[in-house]
Amino acid sequence: MLIESQILHYSNLIVAFGPSCLFVGLYILTRPQLFVVSIASAAIYLLSFAAAAIVRLTVFPLQSNFLFLSIITVVSQEAFRLQYLKYYFLSRRRFSVIAVNAVLYPIHDLPSAVAAGLSWGIANAIMIYGDVMVRATGAATIVSPRCPSMSTPVVSAWASFFTIIQHVAMMVIAYDAYRRWETHQQQQDEAIRNSDGEGRVSVLPSMRRSALLAYGKVAALNLSSVILGGLNLFHGGCVVYLIVEAFLTLFAVAMAFQTTHTRGYHSRRKKIHCE
Repeated sequence: MLIESQILHYSNLIVAFGPSCLFVGLYILTRPQLFVVSIASAAIYLLSFAAAAIVRLTVFPLQSNFLFLSIITVVSQEAFRLQYLKYYFLSRRRFSVIAVNAVLYPIHDLPSAVAAGLSWGIANAIMIYGDVMVRATGAATIVSPRCPSMSTPVVSAWASFFTIIQHVAMMVIAYDAYRRWETHQQQQDEAIRNSDGEGRVSVLPSMRRSALLAYGKVAALNLSSVILGGLNLFHGGCVVYLIVEAFLTLFAVAMAFQTTHTRGYHSRRKKIHCE
């Protein structure tokens, strides 16, 4: 019985983190620039988690309000994600100025977004579901009264798997959104300089709208993921929860795929062109 429980325990860990750790070992660890990106992303997530926890502990009257807790979590994550993206693009420009760095350690949006999203998702899964899977060792398992047909560690393992994929997809969309916004700002500043100070000139409004819309999609996906995770943790959900989580994951991946095949995506074109 103990051996069977150990097999189930390690199987859960493989389902939750096996594909991610394999990708990290084979792809990210062999590329120092992506390893730095992934470490920075995980650190930023932990800061956002700590900030959200401080707010939740400070505002006593709303600690039992599930919607408030979800919104605080998403606002904290997206605020820190924006700061991460800001310093990523700033560091990337400075790093790539040196020709040797650009050749030996090329940094492109898609690999960086995947590495950052993967580490962000792994950190998120460990903080939310890791405790459940670690405690589910020994000759017994944990079963929620709301889900007697499936053990809680199994549900947590699949939830972690889906969560990591979702955060990879969200980071791919967020990278593109921030680059488009940054390009819009650069074009705006250049237009102002060329206008001899005669007033603010609006350029590339379609790029600005697409950037805001894309980041709005990221926030909406993140809020949906947090609400689903919270419902699973506090209210149960079992198989229905996993089915909904799987559909949300497929939807997020489809949106990320559409982003990478949109006209002007940086990893496919050297310059961003807008309609």
